[in-house]
Amino acid sequence: MKKYLLFLLLVLFACQPGLRQTQLVDVHTGTSGLELKFFDTNLVDVFESSYFDMLIELRNHGAANINEGKYVWITEENYVVAEGRTSKGVFDLQGRTPYDPSGGFSVVESRMTAKLLPQLIKGYDTPVIFLACYPYKTNATVHVCIDTDIQQANPRKVCKPDTINLRGGQGAPVAIESVEQIFSRDQATGKIRPTFVINMRNLGNGHVVDSSLLDVACGSQGGLSLLRGTSVTGEIGSAGFNKVSVSASLPSGDLDCGVNPAILLEKGKDAAIICRVNDNALLDVSAGTFTSLLSIKINYGYVTSKSFMLTIKKFI
Repeated sequence: MKKYLLFLLLVLFACQPGLRQTQLVDVHTGTSGLELKFFDTNLVDVFESSYFDMLIELRNHGAANINEGKYVWITEENYVVAEGRTSKGVFDLQGRTPYDPSGGFSVVESRMTAKLLPQLIKGYDTPVIFLACYPYKTNATVHVCIDTDIQQANPRKVCKPDTINLRGGQGAPVAIESVEQIFSRDQATGKIRPTFVINMRNLGNGHVVDSSLLDVACGSQGGLSLLRGTSVTGEIGSAGFNKVSVSASLPSGDLDCGVNPAILLEKGKDAAIICRVNDNALLDVSAGTFTSLLSIKINYGYVTSKSFMLTIKKFI
């Protein structure tokens, strides 16, 4: 009897109109990665020869985890100096998940010293810059149409290999915008080779660098570039500037994206890479037309910064 009553209560509780299942959030949308926000914007004026603390919030608004990201505080050292142990560091942040759509966050603090101003200067405006360099990735799974009927003999196909538009991003600053599908006959075997043109763009608020050069991007030269008002990525040279690495696969295996599947992705401009089925995975014409899943992975380093204008005042 007790078991029956318990079962009845559970059924009644589950059927209440105000109780609904939690809607899981799709985190693989948007074009954000690491977002920076200064904690105390009321700190505008400081006096010469005094200590003060700068705090900034780091939040991962993207879908990928950040492991061993690097940061450095950049100042005009003739006027403001960050204490050595707080001037730079390493951070890890979990990406957004359906169960934690806010993403991981942390607060970074630095103790700084405002230096003595020259005698004739009553006040001086100086920037305090927080520079973050971190590895990131963009993942996408795209429903594609595999069509070996390139002669269009079958008028009733389950799908058509049209260009697939992927607007809105995949939860990362580098976004896959579209995938073009091409099917051609291999001259040697007569079989069909699926080929995909993957179009992408940097839609975030930072710059792309080769992930192996993050230490350089967040080094002293990168900081000097920001103080001069130039691009931090210019200091690492053209070999690592705007470089991303791309791989793609179908359920049948990895695709061939070239001998060196790394391409240049300039901010605000489209870039494309061609990935095709390998010779050992060509399709017979008899395979017909069917849907499949194309997996795309893009790996890169990302550099973003936030500046805060500080006024140093002289004791009167």
